[in-house]
Amino acid sequence: MGPRSLGPEAINPTTPPPKADLVIVGAGISGLAAALDAGRAGANVTVIDMRSVFGGHAVMSGGLVCLVDTPFQRATNVFDSPDLAIDDFLTHGKDANPDWVRLYARDSKREVHDWLAELGVGWSRLFPRLPGNSVQRQHEAKGRGVGLVSPIYRECLRWTNIHFVWNTKVTSLHIQEGQVRGVRGVGLRDG
Repeated sequence: MGPRSLGPEAINPTTPPPKADLVIVGAGISGLAAALDAGRAGANVTVIDMRSVFGGHAVMSGGLVCLVDTPFQRATNVFDSPDLAIDDFLTHGKDANPDWVRLYARDSKREVHDWLAELGVGWSRLFPRLPGNSVQRQHEAKGRGVGLVSPIYRECLRWTNIHFVWNTKVTSLHIQEGQVRGVRGVGLRDG
C-alpha cells in the first residue's frame, strides 16, 4: 500500500505538489478514477482542473452506469449475462469494437461495479430499459452524479501522493523528443 494520510485535513492547499510521475488534466470521474488507481500503485499524481471543485459534468449527471449481471439486477429479477450484453452491444452499438465489447461485458461487474461498491457507491434503481438493451442495465447511483463521483474523490483525498491544483487551465503540452513531459497552464484566479 502506498502513502496515506488520515484524511483531507492533512493536505495544505498552499504547498506546491511534489514532482509528479503522472499529471491528469480534469478532475471529472475519469480523471479521479485514473488518479486513484495510479496513486494506489504508488505514483505521485497531480490532478489539474480549471474549476474549483471536483466532478466535472459527472457531478451533474443522472449517475447512470451500464453494468452487466450485477447483484442489484438479480435482486430486482433482471437476468443478464455477458453473452447477452455482448450480443446487444455488437448488434445495436454504433461502430462497436468487438474486443472492447467482450472485455466490458465480461468484466464490468468486477472492474466497475465492485470497484465502485468498495468505495461506497450504492444503487437506487435500474433505469428503464434503453433501446439496444434487451434487459435493464443502466444502474442509477444513490445520490445520482454526486453520489457516483464523491466517493472516488473522498478516497483520492486519503492518499498523500495524490495532489490537486484547482482553478488552473492547461493551455499546452510540454513535448520533448516526441514525448509529453509536462503541461503548461494559467491560473484562472491569479493569471
